[in-house]
Amino acid sequence: MIANSGGGVGTNGNLSITGHVQVNGNLDTPRTGVGDCHAGTPTALSEGGSADVSGTIVPLPQERVFTTPDPPTVPTTALAVDASAAWCTTFMADPAVLLAVATCTVPSSNNVVITMRDATPLALGNVSLGSQTNMTIIAGTGGVANVNVNSLSLTAQAKITMDASTSIVMNVLGQGVATPVDLGGNGFVNSTYDASKFQILYGGTGNIELIGGGAAAISVYAPNAAVRLNGNADLYGSVLSKTYTNGGNGSVHYDRALQSKFFMLGNWVMSSFSWKKY
Repeated sequence: MIANSGGGVGTNGNLSITGHVQVNGNLDTPRTGVGDCHAGTPTALSEGGSADVSGTIVPLPQERVFTTPDPPTVPTTALAVDASAAWCTTFMADPAVLLAVATCTVPSSNNVVITMRDATPLALGNVSLGSQTNMTIIAGTGGVANVNVNSLSLTAQAKITMDASTSIVMNVLGQGVATPVDLGGNGFVNSTYDASKFQILYGGTGNIELIGGGAAAISVYAPNAAVRLNGNADLYGSVLSKTYTNGGNGSVHYDRALQSKFFMLGNWVMSSFSWKKY
């Protein structure tokens, strides 16, 4: 169920919204004031046009500090995914892949299925999908597919599809890549609509490009990165990043279930206080 409330925003700096942007919730921030934001003295909120925060500005006593994810150990070589039996044979011949992958199959045209053996991380380099390639990932024992990459790029109508029984945790290194995660093309399909089942963790300072869609449910944890949502389709889940830019007309719908399913990081701070007389 989608509700027009509870979709708040938290910032350490200024929240700048213009046009017809609506924040259906509160703004939690250590900053104060509403108005123009200047370098060195950011306000809590800058609004333009008919943009509006429906809730209130909740003052935090200090900035939130979030832990940087541990960098994965991965190769930095190119891996162009090709939905063909020949590609699967080459892929499975890699000794590092065989530790974690049980099968690689091509059930139909432009579709490649990678089934994990267990929770052992699959270490890949610079992964790219193109030419309408659809890659489906299926977890093995435990139901969690741990996929570590240096970078991931989806172009030309390519997409990643999650099996309904699978949770994907993708840890990104991003060495030597300006945009370590580019989920363009057709993006990704999470038919469960459970954003905790597709998590992207990235500790670097590069760019993350996202695109929404009817089944685009994801949790992005990238406290040092610049995240941008492109296109006009909506995204379901959560985004934690150094900066966030909406480059189209899509919206982010926060999944309230993440309050109990996703990990809580950073320093606990007081957000409210009251006296009660007994």
